[in-house]
Amino acid sequence: MSLLLAGQGELAVFAICMGGAAAGFLAVNRHPADCFMGDTGSLALGGALGAVAAAAGGVATMPLVGIG
Repeated sequence: MSLLLAGQGELAVFAICMGGAAAGFLAVNRHPADCFMGDTGSLALGGALGAVAAAAGGVATMPLVGIG
């Protein structure tokens, strides 16, 4: 939401897609777990989060600071 207010619509769409992918993985990975993300998947999600934060100039990280 903060990305849309900052005028970075394309970056917001990318962040929403990554969040949807993570939520879809969590929905599939209920007990008993059928798939395993592993190091490669978690590295890709972390890299995408870092790229969004770097491209947004810190705007995207403000909700994460409030959660922690």
